[in-house]
Amino acid sequence: MRGTLLLAGSGSNVALTRELVSVCTPEGAATPTVADSIGSTGGVRALIDGAIDAALISRPLHPDERRHGLEVIAYARVPVVVAAHPDVPPVQWQPADLVAVYAGRHPTWPDGQPLVVLQREPGDSGHLAVARALPEFARVDDDNAQRRRWRTVYHDAALLQAVARAPGALGLSDLATIRLQGANVAVPALAGQSPGAAALAARRWPFYKDLSVVLAPGAAAEVRRLARCFRGPLARPVLLRADALGL
Repeated sequence: MRGTLLLAGSGSNVALTRELVSVCTPEGAATPTVADSIGSTGGVRALIDGAIDAALISRPLHPDERRHGLEVIAYARVPVVVAAHPDVPPVQWQPADLVAVYAGRHPTWPDGQPLVVLQREPGDSGHLAVARALPEFARVDDDNAQRRRWRTVYHDAALLQAVARAPGALGLSDLATIRLQGANVAVPALAGQSPGAAALAARRWPFYKDLSVVLAPGAAAEVRRLARCFRGPLARPVLLRADALGL
């Protein structure tokens, strides 16, 4: 193990995990490093290779990853939301309307300005979360990727920046990252319901993903203590600010 713990993986985990690391590091101890996004897959590969102390994932392990005896510790459930340019008008969408939006059947916002979809890469955990609840979205999403219908953005932070800059733009993100980064985006309600931890707990928000830390067999006591803290009382104020549900 290196001198300072190193965690890396999904960009969806980064903002929340950095906040958790800050409150979970004992006074006088070296603060673990949470690297910028390398993706869930990149994080797991780096952990297997021994390059990092823990991987951060926002999706379940793939079968080929599970065979390495990795331990998955889920610590937060976050709403997957539509992030839109701050100047778009209010909409009265149902969850299923996202299928029409991503299929190009809603070309404009209610005020007439063009609606610009920003796509994530195939396998993105946010898109997978929506597809889990809306099977038709999965088919549209696959077709979009094959046809290259929309501009593709490859990182969570980059998507939020692009949405904030491009008039009429929208994309899928997670509420915790938006809250903790103070992203300048609008988050439309769906079926009259605003997203958040309370909506998740009451099962009134259909799209979510679980954030987890992954440990290798024989992980050091220090990294295990950190993972336990992510699920403990010190984490609760951070989860509250992130509007995330603790697991």
